[in-house]
Amino acid sequence: MSLRVRGLVALLLSALAGSGALAQDDTAQRGRSGTTIVPRVGVTQTLTDNVALSSTARDAALVTQVSPGIRIESRSGRVRGTFDYALNGILYVGSDAKNQVQNALSTSGVVELIENSVYVDGQASIGQQAISAFGQQSGNSSLSNPNRTEVATLNLSPYWRGRVSNIASFELRGGAQAANTKDSIVGDTHTESLSLRVNGLSAGRLQWWGSANTQTSHFRAGDASYKNSTLNLGLTYRPDVDYAVTVNGGPERYDYGRGAQSSSNYGVNFTWTPSPRTRAVAEWQRHQYGNAHTLSLEHRMARSVWRYSDVQSVNLSTPSGTNPVAVSLYSLYLQQCIASQADPSICPASVTDFLIARGLDPNAQIISGYVAASSPTIQRLQDLSFSLDGLRDSVVVSLSQSTSGLLPGAQATGGDLALTSEVKQRGLTVSVSHRLTPDSSVTGALSVMQNRGTQPSLGNTLRNFTANWSSRLGRQLSVSLGARHTGFTGSTGYTENALIANLTQQF
Repeated sequence: MSLRVRGLVALLLSALAGSGALAQDDTAQRGRSGTTIVPRVGVTQTLTDNVALSSTARDAALVTQVSPGIRIESRSGRVRGTFDYALNGILYVGSDAKNQVQNALSTSGVVELIENSVYVDGQASIGQQAISAFGQQSGNSSLSNPNRTEVATLNLSPYWRGRVSNIASFELRGGAQAANTKDSIVGDTHTESLSLRVNGLSAGRLQWWGSANTQTSHFRAGDASYKNSTLNLGLTYRPDVDYAVTVNGGPERYDYGRGAQSSSNYGVNFTWTPSPRTRAVAEWQRHQYGNAHTLSLEHRMARSVWRYSDVQSVNLSTPSGTNPVAVSLYSLYLQQCIASQADPSICPASVTDFLIARGLDPNAQIISGYVAASSPTIQRLQDLSFSLDGLRDSVVVSLSQSTSGLLPGAQATGGDLALTSEVKQRGLTVSVSHRLTPDSSVTGALSVMQNRGTQPSLGNTLRNFTANWSSRLGRQLSVSLGARHTGFTGSTGYTENALIANLTQQF
């Protein structure tokens, strides 16, 4: 991991860990702040018939994974957020596969430096990622897969909110983003940004706003830098409390590797909120180098949520270091939780507990990420999902499609977009859980992931099915037993079957 990423991660983690230290100094304050610290350790035994994921030299093995971890969560006070880290030690018995140590980090939070004025947002992650969408794919990170690497990402954003008398409110925000890919420079980026947003405080139906933004990104592969600066003025007309129409426009200056160029950008936004349970947003923004749009529909009923989104965006960089349109099982359940909960802050912890208790891998990919191209890209993600939360049953269904390509005239110095002008991915997942007793349940999950390039030779399909029984043996101890079948078709196809047992103890 680069010094830049390590330093930023250390700053974010120390801020989040500070909330736990403050809570431990005073137990009475711990109750008021809502801070919880939950250490855990998990042991997973997997008996697989193909740990090397080979079609010709199948290698049966016993895989032992020991995962000590900790979750820190603060939901009030000056430091709010979640920190979840696990160190996964993976041991292979009966196979020549090399033992592994994998880091898994997911954290986000906000620090209020000056009350109601100055804040710092932060997010960081470390996880396993496919190197190429066209290489060998697997449904579990503990298997031996050369097309997988570890990626660390970080985003820090300090900002200042205030008012100018009763005329306007403002937000001045800075940003520092970084990504580092283990054993490779493809996908390594760092980005700096600065923005100012001013909103008029008029109480009428017509409101004005203005924004100025500048962003500079550097890709380590190719040693290339790109820059974009925009100035926008907008008017929002709200004839009724249920809907609003916004128009905006202004000059833009950018350099995407072909020299500095200037043009205009303009757009329109329509938002309709007929009830607290229904929301629709349609937005279109014109740019000389590629248009962007958003279409989002969401409707919540008593026990179900329907969501559809279609988002196309032009990315000066990919601070995540990987395909930003990747969709994991965790992110899918998190979206559904946020849409259905009055207090979304409880969702990260509850979703993690839900998946682990049922023997499901939170990092399982619905649409696989891959190490990004080292150049600006344009991406589109379409997603249709449905969730049902009954008294004893829960169902989640998601159908997704993503398309990634280079901006016109841009050139990739590495990654999949150096091989093809477009990467298209489709994903389907169906997860059904049935509660047998208050402490036990059964879960079945089916996922299909398909990757395609513009050439016929660039393509593969991964199918994965899991079935699990899970139960709590005590308030802090849970166990799960399951089976998995995986089928992969591509340049090096394979099938894999496994029996899995997991025991997780929280403290």
